[in-house]
Amino acid sequence: MKELIEQEILRQGYTILRWKETLKDGWGVQVEKDGFYTTLFADEVMYEILKKELRQKNNKSIELKPCPFCKGEAELIEKYNRFYEVQDVFVKCKECGARSVSVWNKNIEIARNLVTDMWNRRATDEV
Repeated sequence: MKELIEQEILRQGYTILRWKETLKDGWGVQVEKDGFYTTLFADEVMYEILKKELRQKNNKSIELKPCPFCKGEAELIEKYNRFYEVQDVFVKCKECGARSVSVWNKNIEIARNLVTDMWNRRATDEV
């Protein structure tokens, strides 16, 4: 698991300085990126890895229409907001950066369905 966490940290562009154990938060990795130093906690990095894998599996079943502005490919973005304890879900165009509104909901399926329906709705669709 340590190797998987280090690979993800390096993939994000950080330089690993050292591992450290804290009494409150468990294992952390001191890192540096662009002259800034911080600690990334192993459980949070692992959570992001698992969430990304789950998102890739779930996104295969979600059909998104192309961007209404540039016809580029769209992707579903999911972020967990720890402060409000909700999922923040939105669709973003990979080409021009256009995006839908964010849907915040504790139920990820509801949030996915709402944002997907909004993105796929077009002015020419019948009501």
